[in-house]
Amino acid sequence: MLEKRYPTQRYSLPVLLPDGIPSHDTFSRIFSRLAPVAFSECLIKWVDSLQNDLSGQGVHLDGKVLMRSFDKAAGKGAFNVVTAWAGDLHLYLGSYRSRKARMSRPRCRN
Repeated sequence: MLEKRYPTQRYSLPVLLPDGIPSHDTFSRIFSRLAPVAFSECLIKWVDSLQNDLSGQGVHLDGKVLMRSFDKAAGKGAFNVVTAWAGDLHLYLGSYRSRKARMSRPRCRN
């Protein structure tokens, strides 16, 4: 069924999985055996190495207002979140959250 929804030509995996995609229990066992500090250091080094690949590539920004995040009693507005995504690398770069909206253009309603 997975092959029907996601053709192998578009979503090829870097490893062979003859028995299919492992369950979440298998992933839990693998990640529980990793040293957290060493894994974190390796992950940070890998993400830093991708930074050079961002030159000349598009970085996508997405802004959202989180529903029900306001507090009328305290006089606080809703949270505004801006997320950055490197589209060609399929890499999440980070997000910024603020209670103050600073829009560069007016909002459009659908």
